[in-house]
Amino acid sequence: MPPCGLQGKNFCILTNDYPMSDVKTVVDKSFQRIRLMYEELQTVGDPELFQSHLGNSSASRGQFACQTESNFMRPGWAQDALTGGWMVIVNTDIFPQKVRTESCRRANEPCDFVAPFYESTCQQRFSLHRLIAIDPNDQNRSPVVALFKFPAGCSCRVDPIRRESKKKRKRETVY
Repeated sequence: MPPCGLQGKNFCILTNDYPMSDVKTVVDKSFQRIRLMYEELQTVGDPELFQSHLGNSSASRGQFACQTESNFMRPGWAQDALTGGWMVIVNTDIFPQKVRTESCRRANEPCDFVAPFYESTCQQRFSLHRLIAIDPNDQNRSPVVALFKFPAGCSCRVDPIRRESKKKRKRETVY
């Protein structure tokens, strides 16, 4: 387990403790296979899809009910979403793998702009990303494409029942 795993995280950014020489050995041994996997995983988003969020459009005005912080990062280690085992993410100059993350600034706190008599909570949302990785416990060090979970947004969850209604129901049932 990498050091950041001890802090309760399920991924670590690329740092000095990344086993670059071991990864380069695997890349050299399986270059063509990794190249094919890498080409399959690379997708390019169409900038036209996001035009509505720019300029003076209605989608670009206003604020979100839950504030987020977004980053692009290069993971060095991550926990496989299916097995829970830690894997080394192939992240070299030739095969860089970046992930866009979006984290709640105030997870589990009330949402902005929601009337205080409603219960609301900002909840972290996640998405799965396919990345090329190496299982450090695999004797062959064979690269695979695996699924990893990363923070992908923050949603406002609102309880449709007013707080006063809940308190009233609790009082009525307690005798």
